[in-house]
Amino acid sequence: MADGKTGKPKDKVGTVADRQITITRVFDAPREMIWDAWTDPEQIVQWWGPRGFTSTIHEMDVRPGGVWKSTMHGPDGTDYLNHCVFREVVRPERIVYELTGGRKGDSDFQADVSWIFEAQGEKTKLTLHMLFPTAETRDRSATTYKVIEGGNETLDRLREHLADGIANADGGIVACPDQRGTNMRFLVNRRRFAKTIAWAAISLLGMLGIRQLQAQGVKTQYPRIAPIEEYLMDRNAEIALARSAAPEAISKDATVLVLGRHGYETAVEGKNGFVCMVERAWVGAFDWPEFGNPKVRGADCLNPPAARSILPLAEMRTEMVLAGRTKTDIVDRIRAALSKREVPALEPGAMSYMMSKVSYLTDEDDHNGPHLMFYMPLADSAAWGAGAPGSPVGSGPYWFISEKTDQELNGLPPIRVFTVEVGKWSDGTAAPVHQE
Repeated sequence: MADGKTGKPKDKVGTVADRQITITRVFDAPREMIWDAWTDPEQIVQWWGPRGFTSTIHEMDVRPGGVWKSTMHGPDGTDYLNHCVFREVVRPERIVYELTGGRKGDSDFQADVSWIFEAQGEKTKLTLHMLFPTAETRDRSATTYKVIEGGNETLDRLREHLADGIANADGGIVACPDQRGTNMRFLVNRRRFAKTIAWAAISLLGMLGIRQLQAQGVKTQYPRIAPIEEYLMDRNAEIALARSAAPEAISKDATVLVLGRHGYETAVEGKNGFVCMVERAWVGAFDWPEFGNPKVRGADCLNPPAARSILPLAEMRTEMVLAGRTKTDIVDRIRAALSKREVPALEPGAMSYMMSKVSYLTDEDDHNGPHLMFYMPLADSAAWGAGAPGSPVGSGPYWFISEKTDQELNGLPPIRVFTVEVGKWSDGTAAPVHQE
């Protein structure tokens, strides 16, 4: 039967089984290792695609709503463009995205793709599902693009990539061979936090001292706030991410906030006084170069004192940023609100949990790490031993990266954030530990 508008034969939709291709492989490697090999752009280019193919990644933002743009280069010189929009990213369980692509100049390949990561002891079962619009597009893709053969060869290359990393690992620390570049750097990072994680994101993380940031610099700067759409998330995904900030015993009864177009909104009413949310970059220090970074997603769960005294500052920042106000406007407004007691002073005992596996805290190196944060009305960190060699405690000022005098703060009360690294993520699994 022909389509009345185009004259082309209509595809038969068919059953799900007729429209689907499924490929399954069991790897002799832990699930977290395979997840990292899939989500790290520096690793995935080492194994993605059939044999003889190479890949160029133009953009890869592995989060719900994030985009992955890449070009696969065939051995015959043909380029295949791919555009993916992530619908679900649940570390380390599944990745779901919508894929469109095809040969350069054509976009005749469409599929809903899911990757399922299942732990089987020390091994991992990885399942690739591709669901096509119709049975005929499934068959054309299998014939034209040889997706079954290509999928199997891609998983073969992943197995080789993992085996190469494990073979070179000595107690989890790998010396990267020159010809492989940084492809197995994740094995090192799983044992430690990179020393160059930016302490600038003090309200979002705080692994290291301010001196390290000053010494190493920041690679990327975000001087402007992006369109609001780049900061928004699927509501259910944001609730799940917010709750992952703290162990379930705490987060399951917490109030949950989600970001709306004009500020944070209550999505779930809690009953234990904790408030969980996903902070955006503008909750960090005002002079942080990543202040406008739309990729930042910092899952944070504030205890009752912090919910009463730190959260109002984050909400005020957010509302003013989304209203298009400048940093100077925001600082002046906060200063006036504190002076007039429109917002409460810092409460004793204010702290928060940031233990989510799937937060994205900074563009710098590891991007994430589990820790606790304690807010204190202090100007000096010496009493906590913060930053001392071997100390798990980090420290930095709340308002600005650079240390300010009382006169320079001009009405902003001194608040210092102390951070303590922890060895587990909120789900109880082991996390990397920072080494000096």
